[in-house]
Amino acid sequence: MTLSTATVTAAIAALSITGVGVRDTSNLPKSFSKRDFPVLFPHPDEWMQGTRSEPGEGAQYVGQAGVFDAVRSLRYIFLYAPAIAANPMETMLPEMTEKADAIFSAIESLNTQAGLLTVRSVSYSQFGEIAGPPAGATTRNFFYGCFFDIEILEMANS
Repeated sequence: MTLSTATVTAAIAALSITGVGVRDTSNLPKSFSKRDFPVLFPHPDEWMQGTRSEPGEGAQYVGQAGVFDAVRSLRYIFLYAPAIAANPMETMLPEMTEKADAIFSAIESLNTQAGLLTVRSVSYSQFGEIAGPPAGATTRNFFYGCFFDIEILEMANS
């Protein structure tokens, strides 16, 4: 089996989600402008939560004992809008929830689009204020959004 982190992240980055920009690990945002929102991207510090092996589907048969799949746990950040007085969260919630649900559905659709990838679970956290890049900025850098935790099974190809 050959693991391919690039395949997993490219599959997520290639998702088409109406009104949401999706970024890959190669183009993480360093700052934001109004036109960047809403956006989904790998968490800069906690993106790769871990990878573990799991016996593949054929592993229960004689001669297939060495086939293992990889289960990856990934964390993404969804930022909807800047957290400023002019944008109170209660006015953002209806559309922010709609976008989060669209992201959730799109991630689940990877099962049919990516071939050897199967989404095992998707969850998103409570909505709230999330500190965003760049660190150490002199301006307030908080955004409304949530975290997406994704567990993906990358099937053995051997």
